[in-house]
Amino acid sequence: MITKTNGANLYVKNKDGWASLSDWAYFYINVGKVFYDNLPTKAKARLVLTLPTRSYAGVCIAYGAILSSISDKVDDETINEHFQKIKGMEIGTSVIYRKQSRTYRGIYSGIEMVEGEERIRITIQEKKAGNLTEILNRKQSLSVQIATDKNFRLPKNPIGRENRVSNFLKTGFKDYNYNRLLTLSQPQFYYIGRKKWVKDEAIDTEIAVYDSKKNEYIQGNLNELLRMKEFMGEQDSYQSHLLSSSAASHKFDLINFSPSTFTIFDGAISYLRWRERFKYTHSIIILDRTDTQFESALFELNDEYILSQKMDKDFPMDIRLIPKGVEMMFWEAY
Repeated sequence: MITKTNGANLYVKNKDGWASLSDWAYFYINVGKVFYDNLPTKAKARLVLTLPTRSYAGVCIAYGAILSSISDKVDDETINEHFQKIKGMEIGTSVIYRKQSRTYRGIYSGIEMVEGEERIRITIQEKKAGNLTEILNRKQSLSVQIATDKNFRLPKNPIGRENRVSNFLKTGFKDYNYNRLLTLSQPQFYYIGRKKWVKDEAIDTEIAVYDSKKNEYIQGNLNELLRMKEFMGEQDSYQSHLLSSSAASHKFDLINFSPSTFTIFDGAISYLRWRERFKYTHSIIILDRTDTQFESALFELNDEYILSQKMDKDFPMDIRLIPKGVEMMFWEAY
């Protein structure tokens, strides 16, 4: 029997109503949690799963990893890295700034010293109307995200947009630091796969948590936690990027990696086309045995394994929890 995670019990819609997720789904969630909890600091983790079918494996693994990432408060290293990133922007860079219950558009206005400490300046009002500027310390800088719209003009009256937290998050994840997902934008992982599959599984599949006080199911979807930028609005925070397995990898500038950044290759084509661009991240490779490129991907993985400087490891999960039909291989590459 697969053990459930310490997170919310999730339910999926079927013809008879709401039913608990399958043992297979909880196995994948546990894989993601264990993988994230055991990321090495001086090597890159490699986990390969060969499966009877890839359906929902990748999104459930990603969900398990995100659960682990929001189990604790943001650490000082993450705060400092983000502050330095914001500090290094050109003055006038368009940003998104989240303050309490509202989100504002603004521009970065440089550094100001306050009692011997560097603070960043975020201006949210045009100069003629008052030039309202927020002075933020290192921790508060987590609420600032670089905007993709470069031609933003400051408003005269910055009223912002209301930040709404879904009942799905508030009910099912109240014991987690889910505000981190809503405030701090960072690519915790890159997901490479077919966009249609991911949309079907992470957005269009109806899931729910159970509210025992109200005796009702609260509906949501996995992307409320995965927060893939490609499915979010301009002013929404994000935690991951979705890259199409069929896209040309040379068109993407992938430089925003952190020591804990990991990549999920959902399918053989994803690995074959993108492996070189993500060889310096931790990675999970999901291979469907019915995939026409399955053997080709295994051949390349075997080469990578043989040629890499590595240390073989046992994946730190009770082997009794691995369902029949699943094969796993785990190592750390140096």
